[in-house]
Amino acid sequence: MFDMRKLYFLLLLSTVATNAQSFLWLQSPDVNLALNPDLVGYCVAVDQSDNVYAAGFKDNAYPYNDIFGDVFFNKYDTAGQPLFSKTFTGRLNVYAMEADNAGNVYMDIGYISNATIGTLVLSTVNQGIQPLLVKFDADGNVLWHYTPSIGGSTETRFRTFTVDSSGQVYLGMDNFMNSYIVKMSADGVPLMTIAQTKTHLLNSIDTDIDGNIYAAGSCADPNSTFAGVTVSTDFSYNDWVVKYSPAGVYQWMQYVEDITCSLPQVRATTPDNVYFTSDLYGSYAFGSLTAEGPAQGLFNDFFLAKLNAAGQFEWLKEVVGVGAVDHGGRTYLTTDSQDNVCFVGKTRGTVDWGNGVTTTAQGFVGDVIALKFDSGGNLLMAKTAGGTADDRIDSAVFNNSNEIVVSGMGRGSGTFDALTHEGTGSTPYAFVAKISGPLLDVDGHQLATIQISPNPVVGSLNILNLAQSQKAIILDTLGQDVFSGFCQPGQSLDVSALSKGVYLLKLENCKAVKFVKD
Repeated sequence: MFDMRKLYFLLLLSTVATNAQSFLWLQSPDVNLALNPDLVGYCVAVDQSDNVYAAGFKDNAYPYNDIFGDVFFNKYDTAGQPLFSKTFTGRLNVYAMEADNAGNVYMDIGYISNATIGTLVLSTVNQGIQPLLVKFDADGNVLWHYTPSIGGSTETRFRTFTVDSSGQVYLGMDNFMNSYIVKMSADGVPLMTIAQTKTHLLNSIDTDIDGNIYAAGSCADPNSTFAGVTVSTDFSYNDWVVKYSPAGVYQWMQYVEDITCSLPQVRATTPDNVYFTSDLYGSYAFGSLTAEGPAQGLFNDFFLAKLNAAGQFEWLKEVVGVGAVDHGGRTYLTTDSQDNVCFVGKTRGTVDWGNGVTTTAQGFVGDVIALKFDSGGNLLMAKTAGGTADDRIDSAVFNNSNEIVVSGMGRGSGTFDALTHEGTGSTPYAFVAKISGPLLDVDGHQLATIQISPNPVVGSLNILNLAQSQKAIILDTLGQDVFSGFCQPGQSLDVSALSKGVYLLKLENCKAVKFVKD
């Protein structure tokens, strides 16, 4: 039976509170760009050893609808130290990148006229952007390449792919009218095709732990078909998300109203944890939920919604009130092994995220932002960084330690917690950076597990298996330290003074435990 002595604690909610999730390292690959930096983008991936791969525009800009040119392909170890740096020459653009469980890396590339990618030399007289999927080994050597193609089309738009846990690859392509999902083996052999007619743009693909397939796109016609199933809509412009079984059989889909052809993305961990995001231009319905939409006169809002296994919307996030958020230009949505989801991009003004959490960008330009939510829709992190010019994150990915690796572009000088980039004026710079997990001290595989009760809690939180005195920390949803002290065996924590919400309890040399304060 517990000794009912209480360990009362002081809530440290002042501006000196420390943020437990911080930038651990920052790299800035060499870039020479004198044109609009909004027309380039940067991709990032991680392998099973938490090595980091980054790719994007380097120099020799060729303006098209986006900026093409030479691109870098860099590899860093988990501490951010360079392992290799390669340059691919020609008129290239990198749209997506992902590593498989065997340590290989796949890259979605578009090129115009010519491209030299290591030993792979390509040249064409065909007009427009030529689609290409390239598989590299862990040293950045080309293993094979595949050219996505839609028969009878003068142009194939290829902007998304994913690799499942068994190494099978799923490609998403369209010709601005119909779209297709192609499942391939790890050797690049096509295995299955899912046809989606009159769906126009296919922007994102993912699979869940059971092998179900998800796709997201925009601007579907009123009578579009998904694997032979007609799903009607009255929206002239729309975002859509669809689910198929592992065999490619239609399961469900959802439309959301829009005013243009946006670039939505989808990520899924389990059938009950499906995340869908895009731009938000109005007060639109998400099943029984309704978004507020952007503040009057603004067009910089986003939505992040969670759907369950039946395709029903469970919760919805957006910018409430004033302030602005824009999504990143590449893979701006990612998930971790705990079913958490991270959205990245840039923010302007002051945004109130609720539960006492706000973010404020410097001046009237954008700061980078990374938002992390748990599967219940609770905000776990709102991380901003940058300088007095416009900065953004394009891509994000969780590594196996649930740290977040990001890539993007800033201008001039930028501050990333204790790290800085010293620039000149508003000169663009590319960056690759890593944000720590919620707690930094000991490798999670070496930590003991503690048990707490009750959870949710109103007053006293009991630690059931504490064997000795331990340093205790409680973190709020922003990662701020709201309590730091020592806990003795048989003691309980009086959390009655905490606001309602989600918190992390961390004891020294123990795994963090999430609890809910009612």
